[in-house]
Amino acid sequence: MSRALPISLLCLLTACAGASSTSGPVPSSAAPVAASSRPERTPLFEAAARGQLDRVRALLAEGASPDEAVRHGLTPLIISGYAGHVAVVRALLEAGADPNLPNDDGEHALITCAASPAANEIVPILLQAGAAHGHVDQHGRQALAVQAQEGHHGAVTALLHAGADVHHVDGAGQTALHSAAMRGDGRVVGALLAAGARPDLANRYSARPLALAAARGHGEVVQALLDAGVSLEGETESQLTALGHAVVGGHLEVVRLLADRDPTLRAGRAGAGLGLAAAAGHADVVSLLLEREAAPDGLDERGLSALMWAAVRGHLDAATRLLDGGATPDLQGPDGVSALLLGAHAGQTEIVTLLLDRGAALEQTNPQGGTALRAAAEQGHLETVRLLLARGASRHATDTYGLRPIDYARQNQHTWVVRALSLP
Repeated sequence: MSRALPISLLCLLTACAGASSTSGPVPSSAAPVAASSRPERTPLFEAAARGQLDRVRALLAEGASPDEAVRHGLTPLIISGYAGHVAVVRALLEAGADPNLPNDDGEHALITCAASPAANEIVPILLQAGAAHGHVDQHGRQALAVQAQEGHHGAVTALLHAGADVHHVDGAGQTALHSAAMRGDGRVVGALLAAGARPDLANRYSARPLALAAARGHGEVVQALLDAGVSLEGETESQLTALGHAVVGGHLEVVRLLADRDPTLRAGRAGAGLGLAAAAGHADVVSLLLEREAAPDGLDERGLSALMWAAVRGHLDAATRLLDGGATPDLQGPDGVSALLLGAHAGQTEIVTLLLDRGAALEQTNPQGGTALRAAAEQGHLETVRLLLARGASRHATDTYGLRPIDYARQNQHTWVVRALSLP
């Protein structure tokens, strides 16, 4: 559950904020009421939602049931916990409110109060009143995971002391540690690890807490998990290791932490770390990986180097750092592609300029005899065509099909490119 999860609670809180507080008949029985016959709201529910302690006490004294439910199965206790009205929560419990009554989504007060900053205070009160920490909502989540997801350290500690199951797995295959890792709260993660949480357990998507924290740049959590001896090898469903996720996210300090622990710099089957950083344009991460001796001309499973990725995506700073770090400007992959050919095809004029300035061969061809000029002309990139012509590229060079750059421009109806190539 997130702070905005129970839409039913939000709707009723809004309704209560603008509703009249006039009193009416007060139910005197806590007997279950069919969902279809529940009232929209009641005087006690409104008072609890608003945190009106004196009115809550008065209504209870008049015989109102502390467990009367309104639309969506919401009780005064659930709404007051959600809104963070600690004193009202106490008053309702003292009047005999059942802390284990769920709403229609299976969420009871121990779960819904996670939406409030007062959860650290409310959870111990509910536990003392007999709230069961083992209840699950419609997603299979227990209170421990929901409170961990919201970063409530005090609530998590209270639940752990009460015996909450740190190993419970919800419907998505996640434990409280997964939730805390995504949140990025180091104290909550530390408490869960101290209670015996398993740091290497993967969720339904093969994601372990380390990858979840790394993908979000939570350095403190990453450090705690590394100190707990977590493995660096696991890949998520997207075929990335924790390092790969940190690289893609551009989280420099997390990349540094993980690279220090894993000198192989293995980022996963989705690509080499250096290539992932270049493709995303994270120049600082590129520099860090080069410092850690990543191979500047290494090719990924697609046969592309980091420089090729930077070229096709137009990341000038990353490309410059790769060249400064030893990348070969006119390196060609197994399919004959190169940074220059890819950059020209994508119309990345600044990249093409950089590569030519750094020594890339102007008339380099792919296996079909296509040059950078042909690639730019075929795609209609006028500025790139003009640059290449200014640098001396041959407009008359033919490929293995006997076609010139202007022929491709005509085929694709790039009128301005045809005119540029027709000039003497």
